[in-house]
Amino acid sequence: EAEVGNTATGRGRQLIDLVALNRPVDVFSPWRLGMDVNLAKHRNGIAQTLQAISTEYSGVNGDPTKAKLEMMLVPAGQRARTGRNSIQADYVDALLRSKIVITSQRDRWEDHYRLMEGLACGALILTDPMSTFPHHLKDGESLIVYRSLSELKKKILYYVEHEDERLAIARKGHHIAMKYHRSWHGLERIIFGDWSKPMGRRRRRRRRRLR
Repeated sequence: EAEVGNTATGRGRQLIDLVALNRPVDVFSPWRLGMDVNLAKHRNGIAQTLQAISTEYSGVNGDPTKAKLEMMLVPAGQRARTGRNSIQADYVDALLRSKIVITSQRDRWEDHYRLMEGLACGALILTDPMSTFPHHLKDGESLIVYRSLSELKKKILYYVEHEDERLAIARKGHHIAMKYHRSWHGLERIIFGDWSKPMGRRRRRRRRRLR
């Protein structure tokens, strides 16, 4: 949920259900085919598959058995240092307009901002496997994992068609991102040292009184 209105005065405050927003874009992947080829061969392979899916389900061939997919397969807003140090309205808009957001790892490391950004904006996240997911996130419950290119295609088609399931998983992922993974949650876990608790606080042991 997001709050709109004058939060300073408390007037006109209203919660918006981000997950239930009208989302005209079926699939958004913020990665253009051919970008950063030295460090992103894996991502470019996925981008190539997404491009093929987009062509197949573009509606151009007139095949009545294949529904048209609206796919956005280019970055939105600025990337890298510029993009990470200022608000990118085009990028946020793309996330809020998309039913499914595709994420994938770099060749030499894993995890990145777009996983949490997609969850926070209420989209269903399709991600490739990671050695471990951030706290509380689970495949099939709060996000969807694809383990092959054929499975990626299959799951895109499935969740575009099955809206109730897509929204339920997206809502769970959004809830986890907002409840456990804001910036101060990470700081409190580091400071208090217990990653098993939402706020990272260790439970104090009661001292026994000597009689």
